[in-house]
Amino acid sequence: MDDIAPELLETVKKSFATKTKGLGESIAKGVKNYEEAYHYAIKVGAALSRAFKINITSEILPDGMMYFNIANRVILPMLQEGYELSSAAAIQAQRSANKAAGIGIKPQIAEFDEDKAKGIIDRLSSEPFDDVKWILDDPVKTFSKNVVDDTLKKNVDFQGASGLHPKIVRTADANACPWCLEVEGEYEYPDVPKDVYRRHENCDCTVEYISAGKRQDVWTKRTW
Repeated sequence: MDDIAPELLETVKKSFATKTKGLGESIAKGVKNYEEAYHYAIKVGAALSRAFKINITSEILPDGMMYFNIANRVILPMLQEGYELSSAAAIQAQRSANKAAGIGIKPQIAEFDEDKAKGIIDRLSSEPFDDVKWILDDPVKTFSKNVVDDTLKKNVDFQGASGLHPKIVRTADANACPWCLEVEGEYEYPDVPKDVYRRHENCDCTVEYISAGKRQDVWTKRTW
């Protein structure tokens, strides 16, 4: 059986590069805030998902399966490429935020989420590709956005440990479920439960980062 992974990776990589052409240069010029970083992450996730969708089909996969050996050599490195772009935008946003607040702290970098990446790969290789190809759509886009959220979380954690006392406020939506109502509240670092950042499907709850009198929604990145 021919090894399709090297050629498939190259095809997906070229497609992704075409769809994100100029994005890296735009990010390098500066990202003013987390809202901009979030929009960059959306573009990265959409480009990555599209590159997967148009280049990976059950017809080109052996037995119509995205076997682990293929997924690990094609999907993983592309998730890492997407992470690099989204992370660069998030770091620039945090640098801008620190400068505006007069905080002389170097932005903290969120690590590539190996567990989430492994979860995507394991699921893709567990069933016929046509049954699980949806994983290369919304979950991949969410993976990209989470890079920005993880970066924000890590910097808030770090600032809290440095004595700056940042806070996280989660406000439940009007139609919130019991779980969301339970996790709703205001938390000051380091006493912030991990669940405060979690969001289920169709969840419209808000999570805000409060520092130096400014509020920022963790997902929309809107500040006021």
